This record gives sequence, structure tokens and C-alpha cells, in this order.
Amino acid sequence: MLRLLHIRDGGRFRLQQAWGWRVPVLLSIIVVGVGLFIRLRSLETPEFTERVKETGSEARVPVIIVLRDSPKDVLVTMGANVAFNDYSYVLQVFVLSYVTSQLDTSESTALTGVLIAAAIGIFTVPAFGAFSALFASLSDGSWTPRSQF
Repeated sequence: MLRLLHIRDGGRFRLQQAWGWRVPVLLSIIVVGVGLFIRLRSLETPEFTERVKETGSEARVPVIIVLRDSPKDVLVTMGANVAFNDYSYVLQVFVLSYVTSQLDTSESTALTGVLIAAAIGIFTVPAFGAFSALFASLSDGSWTPRSQF
């Protein structure tokens, strides 16, 4: 997205400075809207609905129950997510800064490289996640290729 907004005007990135942060925010509103639409249209399975009615375990505010019953799990999950995202952002900023200041590469080329790497990551992160899940049961000694299919 920033590559599309990367327009030089007298050595200044006026369009990018004015709209560079607004465009992703506005697009994220659309993504959140689509996600909310999908979630509200998705019904629970009949088996799950029946089980909840049978056990009477429907929670009025499930977030409170999770925070009360599993605060450690919530903190570990948040920490793992923050660690992954922070590392990614710091690395991207460092690469852009280093490539432009030390290697005398243009901002446009550096930004294009980071965007290409991010586009590759869109496919490789889920692929390696699936690969990792395939071999997750190796640790308990019961893994066989046939048990995974």
C-alpha cells in the first residue's frame, strides 16, 4: 500500500505523509466489518448448541470467565503475539533504515523489498504453521505418518 503512495514531490513525500497512515486504517475498518459480518452470520453447530443447553453452561460474559479462570493462558498468548509482532516491526524498520542509510539504496527499492518479503510471508507463515502442526506429535513418541491423515 505504501508503495502505491510513494510519490516524490520535490524530495518530500507529501502524499505519503498525509495519507500513508490513513489508508491502512480505513481499509482495516472494512476488514473488521467483513469479519463481524461473517461472525454474526455463522451459526454454532447443532451439537454444540444442544450440549450448551443440556449442561446449562452458557456464559453471559465469556470474556470474564476466561480472564478469571485462565489468566496465565491469556497472558502467555498475549506475550507470544506481542513478541512475534514486535520482532517483525523492529526488523522491518531496521532493514529500511540500514538499507537506505548504509547501503545507499533508494527508499523506493528498500520499501519494495520489504513489501515483497511481507507478501512472501503471507504464504510462508501459514504453510510453516501447518508443517509444524503435522509434526507436533513427534514429542510424545506416537507419531507415524499414517496417524496424521
